[in-house]
Amino acid sequence: MCWRIISPEGDVVRAGVIGTGSMGANHARVYAEMGLLAGVCDTRREAAEEVGRRLGVKWYTDVQRFLEEVRPDVVSIATPTTTHHTVAMEALKRGIHTLVEKPITMFTWEAEELMELAKDRGVVLAAGHIERFNPVVEAAADLLKKDWVGEPLSFSSQRLSMFPSRVKDVGVIMDLGIHDIDVIYYLSGRRVEKVFALGGSGGNTRFEDHATILLDFEGDLYATLHVSWLVPMKVRRLSVTTTRSYTEIDYMDQFIEVSTSEFVNVDMGNLYNVPQRYDIRRIHVRREEPLKREIRDFLRAAETGGRPLVTAEDALEVLRVAKAAEASLLTGDVIEVSEFEEASGDVSRVGKK
Repeated sequence: MCWRIISPEGDVVRAGVIGTGSMGANHARVYAEMGLLAGVCDTRREAAEEVGRRLGVKWYTDVQRFLEEVRPDVVSIATPTTTHHTVAMEALKRGIHTLVEKPITMFTWEAEELMELAKDRGVVLAAGHIERFNPVVEAAADLLKKDWVGEPLSFSSQRLSMFPSRVKDVGVIMDLGIHDIDVIYYLSGRRVEKVFALGGSGGNTRFEDHATILLDFEGDLYATLHVSWLVPMKVRRLSVTTTRSYTEIDYMDQFIEVSTSEFVNVDMGNLYNVPQRYDIRRIHVRREEPLKREIRDFLRAAETGGRPLVTAEDALEVLRVAKAAEASLLTGDVIEVSEFEEASGDVSRVGKK
């Protein structure tokens, strides 16, 4: 299907992608399927050329030349995390609507600078937290608003896989854990107040490759996240315990199971044998590629001037929690998120609880 999103000048919007690794190549594919892709860029010549030739668009190895010659109206940035700030600044200062893959930046101060520049230029700055666009997460958000499901008390997630060779600049907390931090933040509508994390490197990697993270949200809500690069299979699950039910969410197979129970025919004279009725409901959702939903949402925001589903403010909040989890893992401290700061060189200054 070709989209014909129109710019204020009356032209069809031109989309570009910077970074043509695994994720960036998928961004380029989706824009191409919409008939919007104008060019791609990667500092690695072979990566840029392969995607550019396959999709029939111009390819570049220099970011500034790419932006000046292609002149995209919207751009996706899927470069290594350490370069997100520099590359996004180049796009934003030219007035280009920008979608940055997660995490939005390496450091929180970098995200704040991007937000200031986007506001000054009057353009959209969105973050690519793709699980928000998983249809099963949208269904879970609707489900948790229903009275019969109950109020959330705790969340528990598992996000496990083998070590991804593509990741070279962050650990498992920033690569995997940040997904569930964002989803739980979104589903609960609450901020994290305290963070505690345990983990380490069992595979001799530069960063942590397994971690357990405990999040203490405002309003008596808790979450436990298990993330690992040491597991031979891929697991993506989230469970929610509420006042009235237990809900399991499968991100990959895109279904939800809600378990409820109630006492029936209670004999007050025989409380040692109380009959219960159990009910399990499986909810399937319409399968759809989350990345396509993400890019459509970004394009809608760019066209209308509206808010994307994942704002830069959301991404900054989630990044701060993830950085606090990394600091907790290194120091062994419980981190108060509101007091957490990053020092130069990513040496975190934190207060002990």
